[in-house]
Amino acid sequence: MKAAKKPVSRLERHRADMRRRGFKLVQLWVPDAEAPGFREAVRRTRQFLAAHPDAEWDAFAWRELEAAPGWEP
Repeated sequence: MKAAKKPVSRLERHRADMRRRGFKLVQLWVPDAEAPGFREAVRRTRQFLAAHPDAEWDAFAWRELEAAPGWEP
């Protein structure tokens, strides 16, 4: 088995330490709210959802939100 390379940068040392402590790095791609067209896409989505209500989903979502610590509608 190969010996692991010794981390050289501060970031690599931090990541190696976190792995030793049992953490796993996860990176997520999220929509860019500053991207051209973002606000329009949100507006269209909101219009669609308003025109197509789903009582079962709404009830589920409110139950989950109300159970979330610190949530105040």
